[in-house]
Amino acid sequence: MVERTPALNSNLADSPAPVSFTDAAGYLGLDIFTFYSLVQRDEIPTFLAPWGEFVVSQHDLDQLIARKE
Repeated sequence: MVERTPALNSNLADSPAPVSFTDAAGYLGLDIFTFYSLVQRDEIPTFLAPWGEFVVSQHDLDQLIARKE
């Protein structure tokens, strides 16, 4: 099993709502399989939300979108 490193901005109380993988892939213009591939290669930081879902912080997603442009 691949161990995930928490995102730098993983404190949910101080950050905007985290983004699901499906939504994050859509914002980046990627299909979900490409997105998962980038996560597995640790190119997209993720963390485990309290409700048990791996998510991307809004801050990290904003940085990825800015890099893409």
